[in-house]
Amino acid sequence: MTQTSITQKDIADIKRLAGISLELDQKQNDIAFANKVTDELYHHQPFILSMLMGYKMDLLPAELTAVINLYILIWEFFKIEPQVLAIPITQQHYEKVEMGAVRWLQKLEAIRSDEEKEMIVTKDLNKSSSKALTGIIFKEFKEGLVLEKMDVEKKGILLIGFRSVIQCFENISSGLSK
Repeated sequence: MTQTSITQKDIADIKRLAGISLELDQKQNDIAFANKVTDELYHHQPFILSMLMGYKMDLLPAELTAVINLYILIWEFFKIEPQVLAIPITQQHYEKVEMGAVRWLQKLEAIRSDEEKEMIVTKDLNKSSSKALTGIIFKEFKEGLVLEKMDVEKKGILLIGFRSVIQCFENISSGLSK
């Protein structure tokens, strides 16, 4: 069985994400903070803002709040990267990454062995430069009060979206955004 590798960077990311999560919890109803984040996204990553606007029609209010909170967590995690501030995610970049994620899931679905599936997922996670962030997203869908109760199809669509945005930011951070 393949083990998830934990690096010093992963440990630092976990600590940083804990701080970001705590700060977000404290600013949950802070209108000035919400306006600041909206302005940052508008200026640096307008595609994400448009995605959030699109979710308004498809999600219940509590679901929308939980999804927005996770996107803010992703933004707060990546916004320290100069490239993420300078290079916006484009619809083409996102769709390319999203299609890759869908193909990967289709291949995974075709595999019968749970052990082999686990090995492939672990291998994929080990390649990620933001394992801790991805783990938090998955945990929220598995154990969170609101997202855990969603139907499987809606969860799948949202998880592909989250993973695709994270991958886009990883690509931008590493210079692979084209």
